[in-house]
Amino acid sequence: MKRLWLLLALCLLAFQPALADTFLTGGQLGRYGIQMSGFRLMTLSGNGRVLIGSEKEMDLKLRATGYGYKMRVFHFDGSGISTVDTIPLPVSVWDQTAINDDGTQAIISTELGARIYAVDLVSKTLHLLMQRKPGEPGFRNDPRIIWFDGQSFCMIGYYYDGNGIAGLDVVVRLDLSQDGVHIFQQLTDLLHVDKKTSPRYMLRIVSSPDQAVFLGPIKADGQELKLYYKGNVSVLDKGVVYGTVAATPGRVLYAIRRRGKIQHKETWLQDVTSNARWQIGKTDVPYQYGFISRDGKTVALSVFDIPHQALSMFYARQGDKFTVRPIGGLQAVRVGNFRLSKDGKTWAYLSSEGLRLGLLP
Repeated sequence: MKRLWLLLALCLLAFQPALADTFLTGGQLGRYGIQMSGFRLMTLSGNGRVLIGSEKEMDLKLRATGYGYKMRVFHFDGSGISTVDTIPLPVSVWDQTAINDDGTQAIISTELGARIYAVDLVSKTLHLLMQRKPGEPGFRNDPRIIWFDGQSFCMIGYYYDGNGIAGLDVVVRLDLSQDGVHIFQQLTDLLHVDKKTSPRYMLRIVSSPDQAVFLGPIKADGQELKLYYKGNVSVLDKGVVYGTVAATPGRVLYAIRRRGKIQHKETWLQDVTSNARWQIGKTDVPYQYGFISRDGKTVALSVFDIPHQALSMFYARQGDKFTVRPIGGLQAVRVGNFRLSKDGKTWAYLSSEGLRLGLLP
């Protein structure tokens, strides 16, 4: 009997979620040494067990030595936050961050993409991958876009020669076994993609070396939302796209307003491989700021209550026929920043009220 109870306990432990819903006020964050005034969300690991936040360094002596930021690394267990690590960063500008799925390594872009670091989140150490040196060729992360694709880190940027003359935008994969400019392995020439798809655009979202979404300029009959996928170009939709365009390899989430006497607002999720598409929620619900899991089967959307300066978050899953449901704890809260893990299970939300963390049902 004791063995049976022990086996049951172990099974329950094995299926215990990675994070129970948690809310930390500014005062509670202060117990970890975090000051709300300089703190912001960066990214969640793919498995939702690690959250990276940035905090401006307030110690004038440390700032004088070049340490302008602290990386705050939250680790979660079944009951909430287990530990919060602090990694001082010798940078004056921290631009962008990506983290691998198991939360053991991050890549950060700093100094407007000119200095790039790898961060070992286990040993809490930094490794400088790239910075501009006179007379040496290199790579700059600009525009400052980085992501982890489930296998390796990718980013957008350009190579430059020893004279500092810049090349054209490319997508690269980071080979961390290499050194210097050889770390940045070119995958896609974005000039070719731009010319083929939309030389003039208001927005470009690159979600893989093979996929990019372009939002064209506004014309009398609306905007074209174009897709570049594995060398082919197609028009996904036409109207006035607002608030939401999010993409993952194989799927695109967007909100659009149709032109005409009655201008209806709709939110759609498009599968670019099968051409299947799903309307998310009801027509004329003003969903904005969309988030999408890596597999494209979970989406999250916000709705603003402008008169009351409040925000509510909602989610939908393919397994539930993309029925829109409210995210508990994120209804009519103060406007803030939301993050969704790439497995579509864990969320984080930071506002002036504090930090909220939770799991989607």
